[in-house]
Amino acid sequence: MSDVILSVRGLGKSYGGRRGLLGGSMPVKRAAEDVSFELHRGESLGIVGESGSGKSTVARLITRLVEPTAGSVTLAGRDFLAMRDEELRSYRQRIQMVFQDPYSSLNPRKTIAESIRGPLLERRERLSQQDMRERVQRHLRDVGLNPPERYTERFPKDLSGGQRQRVGIARAIAAEPDIIVADEPVSALDVSVRAQVLNLFNDLRARKGLSYVFISHDLDVIRSVCDRVAVMQAGLVVEIGQVRQILDQPSHPYTRQLIASSLRPDPSLYRDRPMERAGAQPAR
Repeated sequence: MSDVILSVRGLGKSYGGRRGLLGGSMPVKRAAEDVSFELHRGESLGIVGESGSGKSTVARLITRLVEPTAGSVTLAGRDFLAMRDEELRSYRQRIQMVFQDPYSSLNPRKTIAESIRGPLLERRERLSQQDMRERVQRHLRDVGLNPPERYTERFPKDLSGGQRQRVGIARAIAAEPDIIVADEPVSALDVSVRAQVLNLFNDLRARKGLSYVFISHDLDVIRSVCDRVAVMQAGLVVEIGQVRQILDQPSHPYTRQLIASSLRPDPSLYRDRPMERAGAQPAR
């Protein structure tokens, strides 16, 4: 039995090409073109690239938040793009998304408990009020929001950015998915809480056997949570392979440019250099 949980072949999305109001045709813009990859059970695949490279478009295409114009997506052996109505509702539970901005992805008028109850209700399980309450609290504990009773009746505005993102993750795992697609999930967070949320992703993957498609422009994030990485440029996957192989020995010029642009200066170069007072002129 194959351990491939998600197979993407020739996926593409283009805009334009229709006739405009004045009769001329609109230029075609290809947001993604001929994107192909496989995701194995329990694996974390990173997709990295600069802004506008198409990585977030791919995230929305494989979750069917946006419908592709070309290609195929096979989820757990079934043609995901051909599904409709009840079958689509059922399979959509198996691939959930965590968004970049935790505040805008939560309904500000719903309590935290109501937000997490949504996926549980979609599963159409017959749960008593007590069972529902316990399930919500369990998912809050899973993401480190303890004690859960402190958070259930709060609203998103009452939480910090890191806490809101944990709620977004709790909402995603409440659907008991096979795959989580995380689109820049830590880029909107303070530096001090990014490591905590990334550790949470690693912990949930280990405990629940989740597979990830992890979108990021930050190579340090990709190194910390991903097994393999696909590098995107202008809607195309230009390189794919093991994280260490791609980031330590890149073969594509674009990948080398990405790595060079993220390099940090070596602090040791400045360790023995004396501090100068603000406004003082250096000795000549």
